[in-house]
Amino acid sequence: MFKIILIDPDLAYLEKMSAALTPFCEHIDTAQTGQNAQIKLSQCKFDFAIIDVATTDHPSLSVVKYMKLNSPATKIIFTISDPSILVQLMLTTNDLLNIGISHILPKPFILSELLPYLQCEQAVVQKVTKTALSPMEEINDEKFTRIALNDLIANDYAIFDFYFRINKNQYQKVFSKHEIIDFDYIATVNQKKFEYLYFKTKDRVTYLSYLNSLVEKFQSLPNIPAITKVKTMQNLSVKFIEEVHASGLNPFLVAECETICQNMFSLVKKDKFLSEQLDLLQEKSYSLYYHSFLVSFLTTVACKSLQWETWDLIYKISMGALLHDIGKIKLSSNIMLLPKWEIPESLKAEYTTHTELGAKLLENCSKIPQEVKSIVANHHISNASDSLIANTSFHKVYPPAQLVGMVDSMANIMIQHEINVEKSLALLLSLPDSIPEKKQCHQQFIDAISKCFINHQK
Repeated sequence: MFKIILIDPDLAYLEKMSAALTPFCEHIDTAQTGQNAQIKLSQCKFDFAIIDVATTDHPSLSVVKYMKLNSPATKIIFTISDPSILVQLMLTTNDLLNIGISHILPKPFILSELLPYLQCEQAVVQKVTKTALSPMEEINDEKFTRIALNDLIANDYAIFDFYFRINKNQYQKVFSKHEIIDFDYIATVNQKKFEYLYFKTKDRVTYLSYLNSLVEKFQSLPNIPAITKVKTMQNLSVKFIEEVHASGLNPFLVAECETICQNMFSLVKKDKFLSEQLDLLQEKSYSLYYHSFLVSFLTTVACKSLQWETWDLIYKISMGALLHDIGKIKLSSNIMLLPKWEIPESLKAEYTTHTELGAKLLENCSKIPQEVKSIVANHHISNASDSLIANTSFHKVYPPAQLVGMVDSMANIMIQHEINVEKSLALLLSLPDSIPEKKQCHQQFIDAISKCFINHQK
């Protein structure tokens, strides 16, 4: 017997389906709106949620995100009456499956089409303590992404399966979904001193939602160390950029990006000493994903000093900084992930097209603000006449684009030379005035970064 919640704006459908499913259910509930559904989901653990894609007042994707975080064992079945809705949302059925939808049913359907899903996949919601490693599995490395062991939270429960990578294409499951993350157990079985746990890339979107929720909680927990806050923001930003590179920007990821930027600014605004933690996070090798986080974080902190603190402006600047290199997705694989200073002379012409490619990539994405598109297109532009995007509000957008460009140069210098913010700024300012990167170093930006990152460190 199951516990099921039906979520659909059509009251007649809810009444009909509820009556049909009652003989098979221990408990059944209904909701006409996403907001009402989330209230009921917070009050009861359901085995299944059957939700229509057209759900409003907290849209269906927001309800899915809520369930993945707060009731991850609940199986989610999407119902779709009009396939064109997916086209409007720029989603495919594969996108839905990748964000944790178990099954997709076209409407109308008959009960005999639904029951097999319920009978085959009844969920069991419980926390289980791990007792032994699972057998070795042969799985392609391309199916995995990783997380540092130090970034796990003890006594939380696994929101998906975690593995040790034993060798190339060889994995051993450490925790199954819903098992308690026990560090004593990890210490016992980690004989080879692995530094990372691995999880399937298909679960990366769930991990993003989990980290976003965690950062939101940090804001009401004053005793969380600043280094933990910044490190979590780094992990969140890195995994977000990885997912964008793997899947492209769909509406679900755009919503996650907005939350990331909002959380980043909220933390920066409340804790003025967060910038001091960057030196502790310096990575010894270049990563496009870490670089994107660094540019977004430095830019967000600088915006606070510049008093660009209205949320409407801040989230657009932070999002533009986080996505500033998205055009590199379209570059050749042999240079896409290379740092700027390692690009061969023969490939520099292609490399410089990444801003234009980024602008084209976002051109038809209606959920991305025009200001973000301008930052992506123009963060390497030092003269307004060279702008790749012309619009009526360009004079408002251009300063943030130049700020992102300046911070982008600083981030490259920090990683290339393994130095802190103060030294990277000094090195950037020592460049000849004719260098394009130097032309973006406006005094107001220099003062803002000095105030936030350098004065605090002295």
